[in-house]
Amino acid sequence: MYCIARQCVLPAQSHEQAEILLTEAALHSLAELFEAVPDPRGAHGLRYDLPFLLSCLVAALLCNCDGTDAVAQWCSDHRALLRRAFGPRLFLTPSGSLYRWLLPQLHACALERVLGKWVQATTSAEASEPLALDGKVLRGSGAGGGEQRQVLSVSTHQTGETLIQVAIASKTNEITVAQELLGWLPIAHRPEGSDGET
Repeated sequence: MYCIARQCVLPAQSHEQAEILLTEAALHSLAELFEAVPDPRGAHGLRYDLPFLLSCLVAALLCNCDGTDAVAQWCSDHRALLRRAFGPRLFLTPSGSLYRWLLPQLHACALERVLGKWVQATTSAEASEPLALDGKVLRGSGAGGGEQRQVLSVSTHQTGETLIQVAIASKTNEITVAQELLGWLPIAHRPEGSDGET
């Protein structure tokens, strides 16, 4: 039996439901966790549910797809895999233009939080391993006279696992963003350090 996104999408989750889902992140697949990301689209005429689109995006990026059209091509090339993973559905090949429209509409903080919680829950690093904070300018972001984009990355010091990476707005700095992250980073029982380590 085939289905379209309207039949697959679960009702919008309450804040409490999203919190429960995120606290049990290690028990859920990444696709299930994406249900906690608010969908900016209306329900009318949807061909793809948001968890499906985001899961395809992550899988394609992990396969070195470097743009939205490459993601769409990856989906087209791997329809059998997607059908096995997500079950029979009428539509399996989102377009590059859909991703180009959708990605700027997403609530970036909510998406970063979901990914960060999943990474933290599935990390292989010891809970006592120090964390390193590193601010970087994205390569090529200032090309053509545009504004350079900066990100703050939080990773485990020895194993190098990135727990989260967030954008630094042009009117703020690394310290301000790091302070905002402290509330939900797993810093309990970690030794204090220097040079950007907790």
